[in-house]
Amino acid sequence: MGKLNLAELDCLIDYLTQLPAEQAVREKSQVIAELRRTIAQYHLTPDELGLRPEPEPVTPRAPDRAPAVETAPRPALVLLPTPAPAVAAARPPAARDRLTPRSRDEAGNVWHGGRGRCPAWVRRLVAAGDDLERYRVPAA
Repeated sequence: MGKLNLAELDCLIDYLTQLPAEQAVREKSQVIAELRRTIAQYHLTPDELGLRPEPEPVTPRAPDRAPAVETAPRPALVLLPTPAPAVAAARPPAARDRLTPRSRDEAGNVWHGGRGRCPAWVRRLVAAGDDLERYRVPAA
């Protein structure tokens, strides 16, 4: 045998590495065939061969909370008649009702001025160029 070039060495390495794999495939197929004949001859089941997976053992879990303590039974609820509704007590007027209005339009809308946003009717008057002083309520 003469000197081999790199391509021939690669080819020889591939052939030699495939030999054991091919041999293993041939042996495996022969073993499987023999096992099938033996299983059929003796009418073996997967359970007898131990081929069924065994169920995993169930481990008891620790309870999430302590067991309930026995207590005396609760008395039954007794529904009492509902008393008549009380007459609503007079409430004090709201803060805005106690303020003196500073401006009033023809429709009776009032603005106490200076607290919060301007009402829409005031904004409309100002946007139209109307003078808000015309709607000023005279001081009492």
